[in-house]
Amino acid sequence: MDDGDVGNTDGNNTPSDQITRGKRSRRDRERLRGDLERFSGPPPEIPAGAPLAPPPVIFSEATRVGGSGRNPEPQAAPPVSPLRVVDGGDFPEAEEQSARSLSPPTAAAIGDLATAMVAPLAGGIAARNTGVFVAAALIVLIARARGRGSGLTEREITGVSPVAAALAIFAMTLTLDWQSGALHALAASGIGLAAGVTAALILNRIHERFVHTRVAVIGTAAHAHDLAWSLANEGNSRFTIVGYVGRDSAKENLRDLRHVSFKVRRLGLLADLSHIVARHDIDLLVLPEGRDRLEVFERAAVCTERYRTRLVGLLAFEEHVFQRVSLDQLNIAWMQHIMHPGFRPAPRIATRTIDLIGALFLGLITAPAWIVAAIAVKAADRGPVFERRRSVGERGRSFSIRLFRTTRPPDDEDLPNTDGLPATRVGRVLRHTHLDAVPLLLNVVRGDMSLVGPRPARPRDVTRLEQEIPFYGRRHLIKPGITGWAQLRSGYGAEKDAGEATMITLSRDLYYLKHQSLFLYSYILGASLWAALTGTLQLRGHRADNS
Repeated sequence: MDDGDVGNTDGNNTPSDQITRGKRSRRDRERLRGDLERFSGPPPEIPAGAPLAPPPVIFSEATRVGGSGRNPEPQAAPPVSPLRVVDGGDFPEAEEQSARSLSPPTAAAIGDLATAMVAPLAGGIAARNTGVFVAAALIVLIARARGRGSGLTEREITGVSPVAAALAIFAMTLTLDWQSGALHALAASGIGLAAGVTAALILNRIHERFVHTRVAVIGTAAHAHDLAWSLANEGNSRFTIVGYVGRDSAKENLRDLRHVSFKVRRLGLLADLSHIVARHDIDLLVLPEGRDRLEVFERAAVCTERYRTRLVGLLAFEEHVFQRVSLDQLNIAWMQHIMHPGFRPAPRIATRTIDLIGALFLGLITAPAWIVAAIAVKAADRGPVFERRRSVGERGRSFSIRLFRTTRPPDDEDLPNTDGLPATRVGRVLRHTHLDAVPLLLNVVRGDMSLVGPRPARPRDVTRLEQEIPFYGRRHLIKPGITGWAQLRSGYGAEKDAGEATMITLSRDLYYLKHQSLFLYSYILGASLWAALTGTLQLRGHRADNS
């Protein structure tokens, strides 16, 4: 069994479901406190002292996401408190209570109820039709369920809900009350959108303040430290690493934990897992790869039956929380998801239809900009308007792309490309406004590219990267795109090392490969358009990989 499938034996529940479902209610929490009285004797004595760690340093994201043999230079971190191992009983009661709050399933239920009521109800009242409210509420609930299946976070799902409600209200108003006209439907959807956005802001505030999942790592102090540091570095406060459960009593060398400055809380040994779960109110057990997995499953099954605690593999947990694939532990077994009968990628006919309609629409509204850009490039130095490049597409097929030229023509016509040449003044404007990438819409119309997908890469770069990075070629199982999950989540890393940017991009591309669906496709497309309009996303991914 692959580590990413721990606790998912029925083939229907995703790691996201394992993390968010089946949590305890307040009554369950009170009951498991009483269960502690059935344990005989205090918890075993655990050695508490450990040597101090050297001055911590912070590694780049590439160190955390991939193991390609590179050793990027670490950046010095500010002084922090020394690293130490403590027994769980040494923590004060105030600190023990501070992490307890609203359970994730309770918060998710509140979110489903609020988003399925507030925006549809406001739109239904404005449309003066009960059918609009009922239909819009059902569509919002379906959209939220599809969002969870596509790997989105609760924050992203809450943000999508008002948009889904507004579109549903507009469509249902026209369908059920077509005599009122489009203006009436538009007004009803606008009122629903405003109400939904207000509810989303309140729900996000509730999530940030009250929703936390208490996590225990079954492994070593290093596993708990790395996971806690990654959560803190990503700014994720919804998961609290309570500590780790050791598999044996051997003393660990904490001097290897160079980049972490958190307390290592040793909760006990695997033999006392039920006691630990009840004592520390653990919601989720995270299991790294290792031996004695059957023993862990056996003891975790008891906790699941008695305390509704869930078990998930470390890779699946990181994939769900960080929305990327950890490359340092990736193996061929991870690819089994695309061979599973339950794998349902986005329908080709649907994505192709959206690509054609979207490319033609964007090409039409940007037609004046094409003319202005072509005249400006030609007038700047009398050189060619476009520059051509070869790129690798789906299934490794090569195709040609055109971009508005942003550099001066090379003096030597035998130069294979214009890499490294300085940009002209017109070229800098085209790059800043993203108009240099507009000709890629022609490749979308021809079917070489999609609006959403991995960045196109050059054949010579692909050959080199496939030799250096395992599974790099898997990103070519889908069409390259103008925008994608990596562009939306990681940007384009203009200030980063090229190797680091490649590792980050691959980790996001493989995540999209696994979770690809029509819902996720639509979300990426809509979020990218919004980010481009607001200036928060630089849509120049073709240059990041093609340079």
